[in-house]
Amino acid sequence: MKNNRHHKPVLLLAAIFVSQLLTAQGQKSWQWVRHLGGSGWDVTTGIATDSKNNIYIAGSHTNGLTGDDRQITAAGNHDMYVACYRHDGKLKWLWGNGGKKADKISCIAIDAQDNILIGGTLSDSVEFGKTTAGNKGNSLFLAMLDKNGKATWVSTIPYTRNASLHLLQATPAGDIFLAGEFNGKLTIDGVDYSSAGRNDIFVLKAGQNGKLTLLSAFGSDEDENITALSADVTGNLYLCGNCKKGFSLGEVILDDPGPQNKSNVFIIRYNTQDKAELIKTLSGNEFLQVSSLKNDREGNLFIAGNFSSGFSTGDTGLISKGRTDMFLTKLFPDGKTSWTKHFGSPYYDYAYNLNMDNLQGVYLTGSYSDSIRFGEHLLEAGTKSSNAFVAQASMHGDITWAEKISAESENFSRGSVLDKSGNLYISGSFSDSLTQAGTRIRSAGNEDVFIAKYYNCPETKGAIENALPLCPGQVRELFVDRGYKNITWNDTLAGSNRFVISKPGCYHVKMFDKRGCLVTDTVSIPLAAPLQFSLGRDTVLYLEEKLLLEAPEGYTGYRWHDLSIERGYLAEAAGSRPGRYSYWVCASDSSGCHVSDTITVQFIKNTHWTGIDEATEVSIYPNPAEDWLYWSISTLGTGKITLELTDQGGKVIHLEEIEKYIPGTIRQINMEAYPSGTYYLGFRNNQYRKTVPVAHNRKY
Repeated sequence: MKNNRHHKPVLLLAAIFVSQLLTAQGQKSWQWVRHLGGSGWDVTTGIATDSKNNIYIAGSHTNGLTGDDRQITAAGNHDMYVACYRHDGKLKWLWGNGGKKADKISCIAIDAQDNILIGGTLSDSVEFGKTTAGNKGNSLFLAMLDKNGKATWVSTIPYTRNASLHLLQATPAGDIFLAGEFNGKLTIDGVDYSSAGRNDIFVLKAGQNGKLTLLSAFGSDEDENITALSADVTGNLYLCGNCKKGFSLGEVILDDPGPQNKSNVFIIRYNTQDKAELIKTLSGNEFLQVSSLKNDREGNLFIAGNFSSGFSTGDTGLISKGRTDMFLTKLFPDGKTSWTKHFGSPYYDYAYNLNMDNLQGVYLTGSYSDSIRFGEHLLEAGTKSSNAFVAQASMHGDITWAEKISAESENFSRGSVLDKSGNLYISGSFSDSLTQAGTRIRSAGNEDVFIAKYYNCPETKGAIENALPLCPGQVRELFVDRGYKNITWNDTLAGSNRFVISKPGCYHVKMFDKRGCLVTDTVSIPLAAPLQFSLGRDTVLYLEEKLLLEAPEGYTGYRWHDLSIERGYLAEAAGSRPGRYSYWVCASDSSGCHVSDTITVQFIKNTHWTGIDEATEVSIYPNPAEDWLYWSISTLGTGKITLELTDQGGKVIHLEEIEKYIPGTIRQINMEAYPSGTYYLGFRNNQYRKTVPVAHNRKY
């Protein structure tokens, strides 16, 4: 059943682009398009991105290749190339290689260290750096290039008859998996393996040094082919394929599907101990194939494919609307179906590629022939018999948006990929001319290569709000809008749109918007200068007196104890009642920093006061005092006197009213509770105040 497709499941790219993006998205659909080409036939067979959002496309050419100001020549009738682009479309480097015959790249992947892995077929001797590969015979190959396009190593797999290597997967743990089909004999690390039937499947594992290990080679005496490969975050490997008869793979035994099922799909998982287990089987009445599969972070599996007539997932039966329809299915790690979506028009429709987005959903790309509906999004038929589409599905299977691309002539997409920021890139081949993103490119030969940046994730600045200087002794709450998903602050705190900080420093956030685009922001929070002000010393006033309290100028806001907001406040005895009243104010500046102060005012009746202004002598002892301080005043007569003891800052720490003081009477103050330092002992009547300094050495 190898390559049993009614039409090529390829993505037709537009020469004239018709945007159907939702108005609310407000994004440009195309950012740039670039061109690689020569005078012959040039194709791309894979696309990948690294952690720095560089984009790599790979394939073959027949008569040289030119991109921007870079050029490579051809040594044989098919030679290999890899092109590296920056996220802004700038071509960084162009690598070419090949012998005198046909040498082709059929797959590409990027490992966890941003090395470029390429696989394909050699039919001649080819130099990879200082290593000669191929040995003038047919062989499959796996090679590693560094980030500058220099060959690091190459491994080869000689074969007889026919063989193809078209699936390549690198895991975060550093494992490299590759898979394909063979008919005849493969030689791996000096050991020969023969196919059991017409077309068998092989799965290999490679280390970082390129050493190859056979995981399995399996099949029946009929044709089998492998169509998709994926690895989850824990290192489990999933593969999809088609078979006509049953086969065994270790402990996995797949029974014959039976004559009523013309198309049969299997999904097998290899765990981290390289043990195989059967996850799922699908059976179709006629044509059925899984074209792409991807794993999310929880180990769930998304599969996309195509069918005609009808097929069953084991949980859900589908009947095609046209000659070939598409399906999108989410499976739990144990293979049970979470949900299945079905899309189709009356004619030929193909799902081609899946990419996991940053919200645990997927981007689906493919082509359709007539008006088609993706959820609530209707895509009309274009001017040609095939129209490209891009659709995004949530983790629950809801189609969040869909868009079409139509063309006046055939232009084929060979792959798509998302970068770390959420931008979608499409690569393919075209003839004649192509216009996208305001750029018109013309082919130099029969068929040239294009790469286009499809969805432009916006550069969000100032996502972190309330990024003001940190007030001394206070905390500040940084926040972002609630519409973001998967929010992570400083690589530690996740899941909240708010982050409380208590010290100055650098703070950053990363998150994803509603389209799955990565949004990042970084702020530096300094420490604000300390704020100081005072309402003045505590004091004593007559009942009929008033005191205007004023907060300092230069602040943006004031709030008094009674919630009034003016800068000044008039202190007076409530209802002309004597007593002690406290007044406080909080002042804030433009950074949100605030300070406060409190003043106590004692209102007293105006009675007969002693004549302190006429006092002939004020006596205090001992000075310095340790525990008790003794004092007396020589006045002209008996009367009321107010005594207050204040610290160096003017704060009243001891206050008493003596209603009838007899001149010369010795009184005392207990100083034991106060720290050592200088104090001021004050005496006052209704008009006059007399103050003397007091030294205090606290006794321990």
